[in-house]
Amino acid sequence: MLAMSISSPGLTNPSVTIVAATLAEIDELTRVVDAAGGRVIARRNFAEPPTSLSSDILLIDLGDASAAEAADALLVADAEIAAAGPVIVRASLLNLDAVVHACPDADIVIGRDSVDLHLALATATHGRRRVPSAAFDVASDEGLRLQRLADEIARIARTLVELPEGLGRSGLSGTQGDDGIDDSGGPVASADRAITATEVRVVIRLRRMREKFFSPELFADPAWDMLLDLAAARIERVRVAVSSLCIAAAVPPTTALRWIKAMTDRGLLRRVADPHDARRIFIQLSDEAAIAMEKYLLAARTTMALPI
Repeated sequence: MLAMSISSPGLTNPSVTIVAATLAEIDELTRVVDAAGGRVIARRNFAEPPTSLSSDILLIDLGDASAAEAADALLVADAEIAAAGPVIVRASLLNLDAVVHACPDADIVIGRDSVDLHLALATATHGRRRVPSAAFDVASDEGLRLQRLADEIARIARTLVELPEGLGRSGLSGTQGDDGIDDSGGPVASADRAITATEVRVVIRLRRMREKFFSPELFADPAWDMLLDLAAARIERVRVAVSSLCIAAAVPPTTALRWIKAMTDRGLLRRVADPHDARRIFIQLSDEAAIAMEKYLLAARTTMALPI
């Protein structure tokens, strides 16, 4: 059980506005906020007009609404979102892409786990800084993951930068335009045979195969799973939506979203809007990360090492 309070020395009993579809959901969120030390000052459902009250935190629960329904609800709440401090949105994989597009700075919680919601409330109150370790129960896997997040991303970034030069070019070479498609025109011929999407997909399948014999928790490595999936997608010249990348990460979606944000902040990933659908955001490798990935994969092939 995650034991934390959203109160802090700089913000005592933060005010919270709750927006949800049903009275039952509003009551549930009210109990979560009360238990976390917050103070609910406004509650409404999606059919009611936005409140004019300004709160420290805006909490929106979209549940399993469709992407279109979620987009409409967030459009109505646009003024509240703009006026609020931190915004927390509880969503699902059904509407995740619409939420990411409409609220790019929101802390998004996927599913009904109250632990994730408590964590989002605590993070919002602490100004999006990492919540001190004392705020977490040491038995909380999610708490431990978040504590390791910044250090792990920094390690990955250093490793990619330090990979050797001169290993040739592959289908990962070139740049990607704002439409998310590789502008290089496909694999580039070189002295080294280009890395293919099939090779990358084999690595991904080998990683998933381990879960048939061992507990998946033993090998949770969402950053690497996402880098591999995006590397294959770049070679295949296909776009990857946020919801699809969360699935590829092989961890709970809320955890995957935190990794995506951290990796984007570190410059490993970049966000691209879908030019044909305003409710979707695509994620792709940055050009620097794509070059680092091709160097790694070529080096692994050269040494006959499988990155499993």
